[in-house]
Amino acid sequence: GFIMATVGTRLAHEGGHYQLSNKEWVNRLGLFLGYFLTGPSMAWHYRHVISHHAHTNQEEDVDVQYIWIADLLPAWLKILSLPAVFAGALVEIGLKAIVDLAVLRSVGGHRVDWRIGMVLPEIAVWLLVHWFAGPSVWCYLSMWLVAGTVFVPCSQVAHAILYPDNLKYTSWAKLQIAESCDFATDSDFWYHMAFGLTTQ
Repeated sequence: GFIMATVGTRLAHEGGHYQLSNKEWVNRLGLFLGYFLTGPSMAWHYRHVISHHAHTNQEEDVDVQYIWIADLLPAWLKILSLPAVFAGALVEIGLKAIVDLAVLRSVGGHRVDWRIGMVLPEIAVWLLVHWFAGPSVWCYLSMWLVAGTVFVPCSQVAHAILYPDNLKYTSWAKLQIAESCDFATDSDFWYHMAFGLTTQ
């Protein structure tokens, strides 16, 4: 779970942004391998690159679609629900993403084009490998809980939820800058623990 949350996330993130190499196939392989324990790599591409980065912290951003639920909970219940949030985050970006891609054909309101990125063959390979060669359900739940415990706080500290007034900004780029923040920019520790996201 720890390796999945740190090494896998970093590999998938950099591959998804085409930052591993100037060769497209190297980036695609990095995205595929980094995300394979969690789900089909195109799930990450649609969620992170297409939904999150195009609409950071706005209603169309899949990363903030459940914030309203947390706002309804009393503080003590928020604390008690953290283990469910940690494991649930991995289910959301893994198993649920398969339903979004293959059945609903929509991720965060963005239409999924099956012709791009070999979505359906990759889903089939992912399901077959995990069904026939994967560990028990308890192992998956343990892995998701550990991975979520590392991934959620370390990735979200890099994406502090800032909600500026979007009517105040005349361009998408200015709004993106207003919704981003840098932290611990001189720290090698936080650079790696936050998956290289300490500068936004």
